[in-house]
Amino acid sequence: MEKYTTFNIIRQHDIQEYGGLETEIITHFHNPQGRTFPLSLSCFGVTFPTPDYYIKRYPVRGFILEHIVSGKGYVVIDGKKHTVSEGDTYLLKSGENCEYYSDKKNPYKKLWVNFSGEFPRSLISLYQLKDNFYKNVKLDDLFEKLYAIENISTDIALVRFDATAVITEMLMRLAKSIDKLDYMPETAIKIKTALIRSVNKPFSLENLCNELFLSKSEIIRIFKKSFKETPYRFLLNIKISYAKTMLENSMSSIKEIADHLGFSSPYHFSDTFKKHVGISPVHYRKNSFD
Repeated sequence: MEKYTTFNIIRQHDIQEYGGLETEIITHFHNPQGRTFPLSLSCFGVTFPTPDYYIKRYPVRGFILEHIVSGKGYVVIDGKKHTVSEGDTYLLKSGENCEYYSDKKNPYKKLWVNFSGEFPRSLISLYQLKDNFYKNVKLDDLFEKLYAIENISTDIALVRFDATAVITEMLMRLAKSIDKLDYMPETAIKIKTALIRSVNKPFSLENLCNELFLSKSEIIRIFKKSFKETPYRFLLNIKISYAKTMLENSMSSIKEIADHLGFSSPYHFSDTFKKHVGISPVHYRKNSFD
């Protein structure tokens, strides 16, 4: 466990403005060199009551799950203010502009975890966790498991695998708290699963057509109706997101990343990345470490 001590650590977690961070106890994780994970756990911790606690993230990168143990606080998401108190849980998602802070008279204590990756992104989509706020979801025991994991092994890879199971259970409990789910067609889920499995290799729509006994037009129609984008765009977004994670958290070369994500060449990867993100992979990596 360690406290925030430098602004460089703050920047690593995309915090633009902050206050009261000396009241947080934090465990940081870093990917082993050359390793990437479907779920990347960056840090977790406990925030103790303080009237001055304040965080601003414009925007959030990855996901932040926070559970209120006691007290009261406020969360502003894309300009809309929400009040949270004991028993509440909120899930902040990638791309959202967020601020959260303590109530001055009754500051909150909270447990929290920051994570990213395509695996949790897919779970959040499949479990239809569309909302940010959830009431009376029991998570204390899972946070206790998370805190215990770091003492089980010195192997960071094993720790990450165990942590993935805990975070998965957290997301499942949020899903179970939803009164009514508008379940997606089984075929749409099968298509999405096939796409996710194709992150590390070239994708063949023809093979998927043969597997599901559907035409290309049917697959595109079914998928777009459920997920509001084409299968190609969905898969490309996953690959780009995965590439960002590798550029930020590994020393893999551009060629190695291109090969890992199933691009035909480093040039194809770099050209696609720049069109999608606006800058080249090389510049994206440089900006991540500046």
